[in-house]
Amino acid sequence: LVDSALQLLIKSKGNVVAISSICGSSFIEDAPIEYSVAKASLNMYIKSMAFKHANNGIRFNAVSPGNVLFEGSTWHNKLKKDEKQVTQYISENVPMGGFIKPEAIAEAVIFLASDGSKSTTGVVLNIDGGQILWILEIFHFQNSKRIKRKERKGKKRKEMEWNGMKWNE
Repeated sequence: LVDSALQLLIKSKGNVVAISSICGSSFIEDAPIEYSVAKASLNMYIKSMAFKHANNGIRFNAVSPGNVLFEGSTWHNKLKKDEKQVTQYISENVPMGGFIKPEAIAEAVIFLASDGSKSTTGVVLNIDGGQILWILEIFHFQNSKRIKRKERKGKKRKEMEWNGMKWNE
């Protein structure tokens, strides 16, 4: 679709805003693998096209929602089946403690498509109540147990090692 509109986008200095998912940016345990891979591919496409067409004045961005609740949604159906379990999941995994409303996604799309973001391209904007931060923090905490820290005498920098990679902190 974008390829067929590319000449019009170049002529109009237009922009593209795609809808992705936080599943495309980070591993989420119960998310379908195929869905996550498709969204990760979309994120890379947006970033690649942003780089490739920046000199043409075309902006490419994406909105990456977390757990969106609306009637008929996956989360709506999960709530009907087991409200207690879903509520617990959201409270434990979303720092802001709630679902994302479709209006929040629409507001992000409107912003990214507007002149208010005319210097923004290649961005995948998370609208997730902080869930991706929590996922990254858990990953960091779990992996920090595997990182060996060695302090060198007389130096403030630390030599770090993880999975055979070494660097200085």
